Amino acid sequence: MSEPDETELQTDRELWNIANRAQRKQADLPLWYTGFPLFVIVCRFAGFAILAAWLAWGIIPAGWRYVNRAGWIEHTQITTVYMDGNWLTGEYRTCETPGNVSFLSCPKAGDDPETITPNPKCIYCDANARSFSVGFYGDITGKPEDTSHWQCKRETDSITCRAVQ
Repeated sequence: MSEPDETELQTDRELWNIANRAQRKQADLPLWYTGFPLFVIVCRFAGFAILAAWLAWGIIPAGWRYVNRAGWIEHTQITTVYMDGNWLTGEYRTCETPGNVSFLSCPKAGDDPETITPNPKCIYCDANARSFSVGFYGDITGKPEDTSHWQCKRETDSITCRAVQ
């Protein structure tokens, strides 16, 4: 083995000095920078958390409102149903409700819904009134003075209604 010449020794010393300077500089760096991989992980997690919050409070509720108004989600509640005649299981009728679906008025085909609407002074006095579990597909959060129209199907122990536009 031959002795290293002066230029090789000079290069080794420079590399050693560079390494020592880097270690000393690293000791002067802020704490967050010394754990760089941890910092990257924390930043990525924070970005994911911000994205998840944006989805949870912005996009998802807007999508839920759209799907709800489109009539894809069923809202089931016990509703007073005013019906005329014998409504057979499996039979469809066109019905009306006030915007907040406080009751459902379902006349026979060709009859006027006004003929079977409830007496405002005595809701439970009408012989045509019955309570049913009614599943509404559409927006049921309207104003009481608005009228909503529904296509309803009589089931064995319930009624299913879809909004008619």
